[in-house]
Amino acid sequence: MKAAVVTLVSLLTLGVLPLAAQEVPTAAIENIIAAGGSSESGTGIETLSQGWSMNQRFRHVTISAHLTNGGGSARGIAYLMRSIGPGTTCADEVANVHFDLPLGYQGMFTLFSGLDLAAGDYWLVFSKPRRGPFSYANWTTSTPSNLTMGNRVRYLGMAWVNSEDRIGEYVPASDFNVFTDQFPYQFEVTGEPVRSAPWRR
Repeated sequence: MKAAVVTLVSLLTLGVLPLAAQEVPTAAIENIIAAGGSSESGTGIETLSQGWSMNQRFRHVTISAHLTNGGGSARGIAYLMRSIGPGTTCADEVANVHFDLPLGYQGMFTLFSGLDLAAGDYWLVFSKPRRGPFSYANWTTSTPSNLTMGNRVRYLGMAWVNSEDRIGEYVPASDFNVFTDQFPYQFEVTGEPVRSAPWRR
């Protein structure tokens, strides 16, 4: 019993609970940002990133990306960061997850769920494991571009690293090139807005 209580307290501290425990009404969930399209092309996930900024807090946040595996092993690591680039540390990290796509997988893949995110900037960063077989995981582009956002959300751009020597030991700290005028990668972020209570005397 004590172990179960400790586990629950840990999850509450991280702002993450199993979806079954949250019982969020579907009507309360809104689109924060999404990039879609009919493109069949993708890019290997190593040091790919995409960012957005929110002017309000959202809870019960789910983050998914359109990933594919057409070749075999497709392991990867996804980070949710408050910043990217040189000088970034694990103190800027909100969450991370290791994943392995089944052979032939193609579609939206849920990376994070049940997050409670304050207003601010966020970057979804992908990396492949440093050891083990080559990863065939790819992130699908949005071509033609179809980017939708909530009223208080701004797209920060897509980013990648164009040479091996610019990849950091901690991948989110790599020397990224950020572009706001390129086709975004397909992803979706949804959540429940937390509206401020009206001020009263």
